[in-house]
Amino acid sequence: MPDTIVEKVARALCRAEGGAPTMPMNGKSLWQHYVPVARAAIIAMREPSEAMKTAGAEEGGFAGYYGDDPENRTAAQMVWHAMVDMALQEG
Repeated sequence: MPDTIVEKVARALCRAEGGAPTMPMNGKSLWQHYVPVARAAIIAMREPSEAMKTAGAEEGGFAGYYGDDPENRTAAQMVWHAMVDMALQEG
């Protein structure tokens, strides 16, 4: 079972191209060859859209008393950045 987001994404990319993630190739499992592409995809997701920020603010309880305030979206964005950054550090 994949332990990190990078591995999960790499395995998913491998399967999406019809590969068997655990098949050996050049001394390592096929999914491991997808790690650079997986990391690039995760990096591309680091900046959330405005809709993602709003959804994060609402779901995360940042919107609360002050409603749809730009600071609430910024707080949600900071949480998202921390999560994506940790995913990249783990993998």
